[in-house]
Amino acid sequence: PVSGNNSSSVTPIPVPQANVSIAKTVNNATPTVGSNVIFTLTASNLGAGAATGVNVTDALPGGYTFVSATTATGTYTSGTGVWSVGTLANGASATLDITATVNATGSYANTATIAANEADPTPGNNTATSTPVPVPQSNVSVAKTVDNPTPNVGSNVIFTLTASNAGPSSATGV
Repeated sequence: PVSGNNSSSVTPIPVPQANVSIAKTVNNATPTVGSNVIFTLTASNLGAGAATGVNVTDALPGGYTFVSATTATGTYTSGTGVWSVGTLANGASATLDITATVNATGSYANTATIAANEADPTPGNNTATSTPVPVPQSNVSVAKTVDNPTPNVGSNVIFTLTASNAGPSSATGV
């Protein structure tokens, strides 16, 4: 008798989903202390939808001193360690190269973390770490002086030897 209630419809509203990931490599796994290394970060979107508001955080630990950063996508602020990527379409990726000097001491494990505005079904690929193992480098030298460069025959002279290390690392077995 009431034909108006014989059908029903539902219109689901899809929730955008992106699967952002970060990969990190270093150009030299065993750098010499005082030399530069280049960390390459690759931010990717493996999800079905676009990723918006993509940010990567990569603050250098104390074992490094920032030199420069190069990217074609977004901006990197060395003071905060934030790379503002922006939007990554489905299947898209962007790279950032960070050049840093290896310090004589400090932590060398360098970690990057990625996040986006959309839900991420695979959070396990949102962090990447690279840990180079620096090779110590010392610069030892010796200087020799004499108290009297023109002594009389039969007189005593005093030779002074000065050993130095200009670093940047400690010298052992000198």
